[in-house]
Amino acid sequence: MGSGIKPVSDRAKRPSTTQPKVLIMDKAALKKWAIVLGLGIVIWFCPVPAGLSPAAWKLFAVFVATIAGFILQPIPMGAVAFLSLTLCAFFGILKTKDALMGFGNGTIWLIVCAFFLSRGFIKMRLGRRIAFRIIQAIGRSATSLGYSICLAELIISPAMPSATTRGGGGVFYPIVQSLSSAFDSEPDPTAGRIGKYLMQVGFHADAVTCIMFLTSMAGNPLCVGLAASAIGVELTWMQWAVAAIVPGLVCLLLVPLVLLRIAPPEIRQIPNARQIARDELEKMGPMSRDELVLSFVFLMCLVLWATGSLTGLGATPIAMLAVSIMLIAGVLTWKDILAEKGARNRCSGWAG
Repeated sequence: MGSGIKPVSDRAKRPSTTQPKVLIMDKAALKKWAIVLGLGIVIWFCPVPAGLSPAAWKLFAVFVATIAGFILQPIPMGAVAFLSLTLCAFFGILKTKDALMGFGNGTIWLIVCAFFLSRGFIKMRLGRRIAFRIIQAIGRSATSLGYSICLAELIISPAMPSATTRGGGGVFYPIVQSLSSAFDSEPDPTAGRIGKYLMQVGFHADAVTCIMFLTSMAGNPLCVGLAASAIGVELTWMQWAVAAIVPGLVCLLLVPLVLLRIAPPEIRQIPNARQIARDELEKMGPMSRDELVLSFVFLMCLVLWATGSLTGLGATPIAMLAVSIMLIAGVLTWKDILAEKGARNRCSGWAG
């Protein structure tokens, strides 16, 4: 059966964000950072006065640097305060629950920071690039396209705690819609060609990955909180992943195969799928500096979360560090943070 392939609609095109950036910040901002960090570092390494503990002296160093940051504002005041909390939690100056005592539960802040990381994926379109890279590598048939979607979901889900963000308009729905349109498979009249199958695979893969990682669905930290309050069990990010990875992988392996029987596509062989992915990647252009920074931050989070039992670092300080790096590098702005309604809704709903 002919595939009736046509070029992907221009609707999929978005303003290019791939222009390379040479400098992370201008000279004026660098001077401000030098003053802020210089004050904090000098006090940090000064001898601890008699009568003070080392932790108290380090907290004083962070406090002085924070005040200097408020005055000079190399980044907005809210971002400066967030960086200060991150330093206190990450270096153990304060326990995470103490650092965030006035802002709700520390576990909830893990998912809030994951929402901010998710905002970076959407803004930089890194999730879209990852999905098309996988399709370019293994997309040869309807089944392999299904597995491409599942694999992309598996990779991206730890950084996106919202099923609607991943499977909806944020990442995968536009990709699946573009692929379906490329094969003249539209809702109702020609949905059976391949669109219905791909949509079903995306929906079910999204549901599976929601349970595989602590940070892949907003409700998961609530379960952790209930376990801690009800039976005194504190679940880490890695413990959750180890417990869920085997059933999750089995389900992801079965989803494309089972849906071949439930929603069988009329088009089975798709020799042009890799070319479609290649064309989309060419439209996106080479990876920008911000995408490279975001990739580093994402990999850093996965490594530190996985080795938390060895390093002693909690999942929340690691996520806060990731957001801090993105703020400093300009991947996210403070306006992006304030505009993230999903994080704000979860935080206000559960903290209350």
